[in-house]
Amino acid sequence: MSTAITSKLLTPACALLLTAFPAAIHAQSGGYVFAPANSNIYIVGRGSQVQIVQRAKLKSRSLDQSFARAASGERIGSAADDPAGLAVAEKMTALMNEMRVRAQNAADFRGYLKHVEAVLGQNTEILKRMRLEALRAQNGILGPDDRDIIQSQIVQLLDQLAFNARYSAHNTHPLIPELTPEGLGLAKLDLVRRPYDAIGLIDAASKRVRYLRAVAGTRERVVRMQIEGQTLYYLDLSSTESRIRDADMAETISKISRDSVILRTGQGLLMKARE
Repeated sequence: MSTAITSKLLTPACALLLTAFPAAIHAQSGGYVFAPANSNIYIVGRGSQVQIVQRAKLKSRSLDQSFARAASGERIGSAADDPAGLAVAEKMTALMNEMRVRAQNAADFRGYLKHVEAVLGQNTEILKRMRLEALRAQNGILGPDDRDIIQSQIVQLLDQLAFNARYSAHNTHPLIPELTPEGLGLAKLDLVRRPYDAIGLIDAASKRVRYLRAVAGTRERVVRMQIEGQTLYYLDLSSTESRIRDADMAETISKISRDSVILRTGQGLLMKARE
């Protein structure tokens, strides 16, 4: 900004000062900020109004901001510090909060799948025991009474399958309600009258349970991989958001030291000038 243009905006006294110390910092829309050389003041004006601001006050304010950043650890304390940076950081924070909730939901679902797999594993063991009893019932030296004893054990095992289907739940959500003895095709299992039909029925039920158990295990593995991927993504976002929002402590401390020296020096100059 030239001296001639600025002089039109200043009062005669300020124009004379500007001519003597041509160090205008900023001027727009009829206003200006002027820093006389070798002085510790700013001359701020708009139209016919002129104010003199001590540089020490501005340094004091800058020093307060630096202390606030050092205390909070954040470079952006308000939108005025970095509007664009704050907007980006807030978007990242919202995304991280969303990812945190999604990860928690995935972890809950993984727990549900692990519970399903555990119950199916118990049913698998029950069916293994039933198959062994069915093989015993096919022994030709056993009589009806012997097979009746084996059948009573089969009934108890079927009751356990029914109990698992009815009462196994995860947060009140049933796990395997369809895997009852009827659903598995074992309701007509009779080792007394039809001992040689039992193996085929039990094998068919075991095949279905193994399939459902494999599905639950596969889904649990996929969910675990998703959680791990979301965790890595969250860490990357958190690191980026931290670089935007958090203060550089080394730079902040250095600025505090520098502004403190300038502030003390400015105050010393003012006192000397007043003397």
